[in-house]
Amino acid sequence: MARVLLVDDEPDVRRVLAEVVVGLGHVTDAAADGRAALARLRAAPFELVLLDLNMPGVDGFGVLEALGAEPPPAPPAVIIVTSSTAPADKLRGLELGAFDFVEKPFRVADLRRRIERALTVLELERRLGEAESALWQARTTDADTGVGSCSQLFEALDGELRFAAAGARPLTCIAVADLAHGQGGAGAAEQDARRLQQVAALLAACHAAARLFRVGADELVVVLPGVDAEESRALAAQMLAALHRLEHGAAPFALGAATYPDPSITQASQLFHAVNLCLTRARARRGDRVVVWADES
Repeated sequence: MARVLLVDDEPDVRRVLAEVVVGLGHVTDAAADGRAALARLRAAPFELVLLDLNMPGVDGFGVLEALGAEPPPAPPAVIIVTSSTAPADKLRGLELGAFDFVEKPFRVADLRRRIERALTVLELERRLGEAESALWQARTTDADTGVGSCSQLFEALDGELRFAAAGARPLTCIAVADLAHGQGGAGAAEQDARRLQQVAALLAACHAAARLFRVGADELVVVLPGVDAEESRALAAQMLAALHRLEHGAAPFALGAATYPDPSITQASQLFHAVNLCLTRARARRGDRVVVWADES
């Protein structure tokens, strides 16, 4: 059961919104203008706000700006419900952080679906945040590199893909293999470990959202939320060039990349299989050792 704040200067609209929300099994509070809405949001947590734009005093844009400048500890999802049909208003509202935009007069069934979708995504974000927090607090890192383990990769991939699917966002996975690992003969283990540490640090620096995991003696996997297939190509090429500079071209590396959404990828295991297959193909190449799933499938 969620707490939903209804913000509209028209009592009849607030009444109809309340009927819809209560009918879905949630509880409501109401505010007739933006100033009152901000006071309620500061006083108590809400999971969702149904927000009118055109109100006296502080309007809906003012509420969104205030929430962006000083967000509550658990920021609510915001659905704009307004009679405005101006594309500029919709764009501005979404840029200020609104989750969705519903035009008045609205269809009750459509509003119900929008509310349910917003609360579903919010719950997935909450669960993902809790899982990530527990994972990172409890995890034991790979001894050589300090990154996550193989089992943690599968947990992270599953959570990230669920979140990507709910929010219609891309998710890229890039696997990197140091082909010179273990080729130095006796006494080279320390050198291999040191090089793998450098590789991990370099990969982490390539993208702000990168999450790294070690899945084999010579293999690291980078999980990249929000990175689409086109960006993954450029990022993989950038990584390979940086790795070759790191080793002055002496140590070869292979990279495989795969991205959700893709017709053949609907589960985390399928994403991992795709990126692993791409890496296998990249290992076998002698020239350009970057293989992207979208180009191969």
